[in-house]
Amino acid sequence: MENHMDFNISKPGRLMVKMCIPSVITILVMQIYHMADTFFIGKLRSPAMLSGLSLASPIIAILSTVGVLVGGGGSAALAMALGRKDSISSAKIVSFSFWSSLGLGTVVGGILLVTLNKLVPFFGASPEASVYCRQYILILAAGAPAMCFPQAMGSLIRGKGKSYQSLIGNMVGSVLNILLDPLFIFVLKMDVRGAAIATVTSNLAASFFYVIYLNQPSFGISASIKNFTMKRETSLTVLSLGLPMAFTTIITFISSILSNKILASYGDIIISSVSITRKIISFVTMLQMGITAGMQPVLAFLFGSGNYKDLKIFTRRTALATIVAGSLLTATCYVSGPSLIRAFMDNPNVIDNGVRCIRIMLLAGPVAGLQQLATTFFQTTKRPLISLALSLTRDGLIYLPVLFLFNSIWGFSGYLVARPVATSTSALLGLVLIFTLFPKGHGDLKDKKLI
Repeated sequence: MENHMDFNISKPGRLMVKMCIPSVITILVMQIYHMADTFFIGKLRSPAMLSGLSLASPIIAILSTVGVLVGGGGSAALAMALGRKDSISSAKIVSFSFWSSLGLGTVVGGILLVTLNKLVPFFGASPEASVYCRQYILILAAGAPAMCFPQAMGSLIRGKGKSYQSLIGNMVGSVLNILLDPLFIFVLKMDVRGAAIATVTSNLAASFFYVIYLNQPSFGISASIKNFTMKRETSLTVLSLGLPMAFTTIITFISSILSNKILASYGDIIISSVSITRKIISFVTMLQMGITAGMQPVLAFLFGSGNYKDLKIFTRRTALATIVAGSLLTATCYVSGPSLIRAFMDNPNVIDNGVRCIRIMLLAGPVAGLQQLATTFFQTTKRPLISLALSLTRDGLIYLPVLFLFNSIWGFSGYLVARPVATSTSALLGLVLIFTLFPKGHGDLKDKKLI
């Protein structure tokens, strides 16, 4: 069994390229594949279908929560264990993340199926859009284990430095989804149901890839059920480290429902415009998230080994990388806004509203990654409560009050402005906390063996 991390910290620039580029590509490709459903359904020129698909999007957030919880937490815990050269704990972490992602996915899928008839009306869909919303959710819920497992495993294997293998697994699912969407939607004329079937099928293919890879000698750590344990020193560590990221997903889910209920009062055209805009501007935040996710194992490894000097160096480099990347992509979206909106739906009203949405909602795009970095930093330095609090800010504790206040005062304009205000505020808070609470030496927050 290999008990080392697959990277060399003596060359920071090369290491960042090795870890970040596959992670960024993975997340951006995943975003394209999530966007594929919206893109192809938009070609049917039915605002009701697009609205129903948009209002069902929080379900993907629910399913992602499982993958983020056990995969993200497992990645950080695995990197720390490898930093301590603890092969026994590493095997327990891998096995726990593997089997719990399947088990929790099954449980969540069952809950969604039982509560389906209550969920759709709660989302605020119009009578016509609710039909498509229900169709989409039903199929995703039935395939929930396959939706949760590949995201968890993609994150987990990055904890050992296997960033390129994580990329390949995500590429398998993403490319297949993009290929299957037009087949099911247009050729087989399955519309929204076809989009959902393509999504589940592609995730199932990615799941098979990860199962095969994790059983290869090159990975070096067995996911055998024999190593599975529910003992708190393993389960609690993984879940507590994954909880901040999972709560981010949950808060995103809640804020999506609440913001969608506000949007529902503006009609299907506005819902379609904002839905498309969210897909486009998410490239900015996803790019920044890819950078922080790629560096998470490095930060966790450095903390686990007590190397706080290099931890500071890599934290600063990661912050700078998110700002530069966010600024470049924000500028690109500003310039290409009309063309990007038109690519989804060639409707003058949707295009006009979409361009307005992009130019307002992306005002804080360059600094959005700082909040993600702060959440990741405190997660990997075993301060989950601080990380959890930060994860609740951008889409929850700050965003929701601002959203309802601004919407009540300025209507739809206030709805749009709430996003950059919340993002910039939470980014500033995260940056201040990193500077204030950064470990100052080997005796400060020295990593204790929890597993």
